[in-house]
Amino acid sequence: MIYPYFLLNKHVNVHPVVRLSGDPLMIILDESMVKELLEMSGDSEGINDCFDNFIKASGSSWAVGMYMENRESILSQYQQMAVDRRYYHLGIDICAPAGTPVYAPLDGVVYESGYEKGEGNYGGYAILRHAIGTSEPFYSMYGHMSVKTLPAEGAALKAGDMIAEIGDLHENGGWNHHTHIQIITEKGREQGYFFKGYCAESALPEIESLCPSPLPLITAGIFKVN
Repeated sequence: MIYPYFLLNKHVNVHPVVRLSGDPLMIILDESMVKELLEMSGDSEGINDCFDNFIKASGSSWAVGMYMENRESILSQYQQMAVDRRYYHLGIDICAPAGTPVYAPLDGVVYESGYEKGEGNYGGYAILRHAIGTSEPFYSMYGHMSVKTLPAEGAALKAGDMIAEIGDLHENGGWNHHTHIQIITEKGREQGYFFKGYCAESALPEIESLCPSPLPLITAGIFKVN
């Protein structure tokens, strides 16, 4: 059985990727927020404060950024995204303070961990490979993490083990405090999607076979089918 359908098996142990209280704010990059962020381009502290103030004003303590959101208005300033017009978000962002632990949702092995340098890139990251029962193996990626807390490559993690902590501004690619969580299939790995957090519009027809939505995995850990 392929991801995410095997998650319907009640015997599969799925753990929440974060342990945060209260309901999250759903962040949508509307015109006014985009304008404010663009005015602070290059000022990572100002950008982070903008997100923090936006979240606090809503009464929430954390927030979620959407899978498949078109972020051209923000990403067009980054050459690595603009060159191929890769503007569609392939992960789900969980925005929480630096130092927030992120946990393995499933048993897995650390396939790769390290640091991707460059403004607008991942900074600290970890990639887990999951092979659950007879399900088709796939990968989950966690970007913008604290380098000093990254797991060793080859380490076996159980569902609920800490992967790493959310990184601070000096090590997360210059973004606000958050982790980018992305699912990558074997086909997606072969096509280089470990380091493509966004795709071009031309890739949308086949994106389900490359980087399906992380939402079923994230919510299964909180709302497990009985």
